[in-house]
Amino acid sequence: MLLVICGGVWAAFPIIFLVSYTSGIVHSVITTILALTTISTFGLSAFQCAGAHPMILWGSYTVVGKGELENYTFCHYCSKPKSPRAHHCRSCGMRILDMDHHYPFIGNCVGAANHRHFIAFLISAIFSTIYVTVMSAYTSFLIWPPLRYKPPEHSTIFSTGLVMLASREGLVALLSSAMELPVRGLVLIYLFIASISVEIS
Repeated sequence: MLLVICGGVWAAFPIIFLVSYTSGIVHSVITTILALTTISTFGLSAFQCAGAHPMILWGSYTVVGKGELENYTFCHYCSKPKSPRAHHCRSCGMRILDMDHHYPFIGNCVGAANHRHFIAFLISAIFSTIYVTVMSAYTSFLIWPPLRYKPPEHSTIFSTGLVMLASREGLVALLSSAMELPVRGLVLIYLFIASISVEIS
């Protein structure tokens, strides 16, 4: 995540500051807020306990009073009583209170203790990827080399062969101009494709 943020800042911000100094400052503030929000909510949802089930000493007559295990079931994975709102996660190896699911991207369960942080992380990640998509497309447009497009010469405007020929010529012109892009432009294209794929998923 930090690699994407640093790569985006390295690739886009010199171009944005060339457009306008005020625009560069505004986008720097937006990027800082989105990056800090996404990283902090990711950290809170990944490293905070998801909501450990309260421990009840099993088999101790003096600790477990009459009616204290009402509505409890028996957990077959850890061989201990399980409250109605708990679920045993086989990935974490523990019982989680109000478990939603185990999310492999954060390496943690989503439960009672970190559910709000997880939702905040998802919202922040969506806004961040949309921002990266827009900014990488905009800055790529600014530094893209001019297209050398040869329009096909044909008398019929809507013929199928002409449409295929025009689209092929357009694709060749786009790819040949992409070969002249600097490394900064290739990083921006990568960021655009990566952010679109994260938004879709």
